Amino acid sequence: MYSREERMKAIELYIKYDKNIAAVIRELGYPNRGALPRWV
Repeated sequence: MYSREERMKAIELYIKYDKNIAAVIRELGYPNRGALPRWV
């Protein structure tokens, strides 16, 4: 399970990278492709 801070960082990068899930996963190493859209 990821902390709130980790989830917020991933969401911020998701928005920064124009909703590119692969770019977020490549930079952070988490989450998987299914989790990030649910967090947003």
